[in-house]
Amino acid sequence: MSKPTDVPADRLVRSLNSILHDSMDYSGYSQKTAKDYITIKDMERICKYLKNPTSCGLWLFKGKWLGAQGITHEITEELKNLEKSGIKAEKKRRIEEISERLLETTSRMTFTFSLFVHMVCSEGTENKNLSLYRTSRDNDRILLEKLDSKRLNDKYSKELDCFKSRIFYEGFNPLIDTQRFIYTKTGLVFPQDVSRNNHIETEKWNRWFTFMALEPEPLESLAEFFNIIGKISDYTIAPIYSPEEDVFGPYFSFLELACDRLFQKGKIRTLIEQSISIFNDQNYPYCISTIGLILEEQLTQIYETLLRNRCPQGLTLGELLDLFEKEVRSRVVSDNQKKAIDSNSIYERINNSLERNTSSHATNDDMLKIIRDILTFVKENNKQILSKFNPPQKKESISIFPNKLRDGMDELIMYRNAISHRSRIPIGGFETLKSIYHISSLIMWWNEEMKLANWKDSSDVIIKEMIKRNNPQVTSQIS
Repeated sequence: MSKPTDVPADRLVRSLNSILHDSMDYSGYSQKTAKDYITIKDMERICKYLKNPTSCGLWLFKGKWLGAQGITHEITEELKNLEKSGIKAEKKRRIEEISERLLETTSRMTFTFSLFVHMVCSEGTENKNLSLYRTSRDNDRILLEKLDSKRLNDKYSKELDCFKSRIFYEGFNPLIDTQRFIYTKTGLVFPQDVSRNNHIETEKWNRWFTFMALEPEPLESLAEFFNIIGKISDYTIAPIYSPEEDVFGPYFSFLELACDRLFQKGKIRTLIEQSISIFNDQNYPYCISTIGLILEEQLTQIYETLLRNRCPQGLTLGELLDLFEKEVRSRVVSDNQKKAIDSNSIYERINNSLERNTSSHATNDDMLKIIRDILTFVKENNKQILSKFNPPQKKESISIFPNKLRDGMDELIMYRNAISHRSRIPIGGFETLKSIYHISSLIMWWNEEMKLANWKDSSDVIIKEMIKRNNPQVTSQIS
C-alpha cells in the first residue's frame, strides 16, 4: 500500500468546491448567460458599431482602482479579526483557514463584485448560498463564507441599493476578464485593461483600469457604484473616435455577440466563428488567412447570383475580384458607343461636300452635323491640352461596390497576399481587426442589397440598379 502524501491546499479547495457545486440544487435558478440578456436596443447599437466603428466611436472609463481602500479595507480587517479569534484551531476546517495569500484576494475587482452578489443573494432564503458559486474563484468563496451576510447587508445598505439598482441583474457574473464582456443592468461593458503598479510599493494593490462601452450610461453606473464604496480615484469618462487602433479594439468581441443574429447559418458564419476563435488565440496570420476564405466564398456567391454563371475555380482573390468587375462592365457598357471624333474624319466629310457639283446639294442637316462634330473635336482637343498641365484625375470605375467597400477589399487582399508570400508587411492585431471589419462590411452590405434588389428583373437590370444606387457618379458611363 502506497504511503499517503500531502495534497496541496489549492487542489483540495478546488476539489471541495467542485463536489459542493455539483451537488447543489439549481431548481428555480436561471442558467442563462449574460449574452441572453442583450436587448434589441443593445444589438442595434452593436450593429451600428460593426458597420462603422470610427463614426460610432466608443466611450472609455479610465481610472485608478484603490485595491486596499474603501470597503475592501473594512472587509479585510474583519477577516483578520476572524483569524485571530481562533479559526486556526478548527483543524477539521483547515482547508478553509484564512491566510495572507487569501486576504490579498480582497483587493481585486472580482472579489468586490462577488461580495455584493453574495449580499444580494443572501437577502432571500431561496438563493442564500448561490452567490458562492457564481464566481469561478475558489478564494472568493472561502472568504465570503466567513462573513456575516446579515450584518453586511445592514451596514452597507446604501451601497447595496446602488449595486442592485445600477449593476445587478439575475444573471450577473462578477468575474472581471479582459477576454469577456460585463453585462450590467444599464448596459454592456468591456474591460480593456486592469494593470497593477508592481513597481511602486505604496501602490501595491492599486490598479489602473480601462473599461469601454458603446454609450456612457453603463460606465456612469460603474463609476457611481465604485465611488460610493470608495474604490476609485482620478477617473474620467469620455468618448473616443481616434486612433483607429483603440476604436477597433473590441471589434471581434462585439462581432462574437452579434454573429448568430447578423449572419445566416452556413459556411460563411462557420468561418467567421473560426476567425473569432483564432483571433482570441492571437494567431493573427492564420486569422487573416481564414478571413481570406470568407472573402472568396462571399465573392463567389455575389458572382454567381448576379451573373448567373458558375464562378471559375483556381483564381486568386485579386483575379476573382477583377474578373467579376470586368464581367459587370461588359453587361452595362454598350459595345456600340461612339468612337472618338478626329480631325481627319471631319476633313473627309467637308471635302466630300465640296467635291459635289453645286453647294446646294449639301443640306442644312449635313452642315449642322459637321459643325457639331467640329465643336466636339475642339472641346476634346482642349481637354487633352489642359490635361498636359493639370494633374491627371482618376477615372471613376464602374462597380456595384461603394468606393469605401472596394478599397477595403483591396486592403484585405493586400494583407492576405502578404501572408501568402511572406512579405515584410507587418501583420498584427490591428491589421486583423481591419480585415474582419472589411469582410463584415461586405457581408452586411450584400445582405442589404439582397433586400433592395427586384429579383424579378433581369440580371443586367439588377446590376445597373446596384451601380446607380452605390456609385451614382458613374451613371453616365452605363448604357
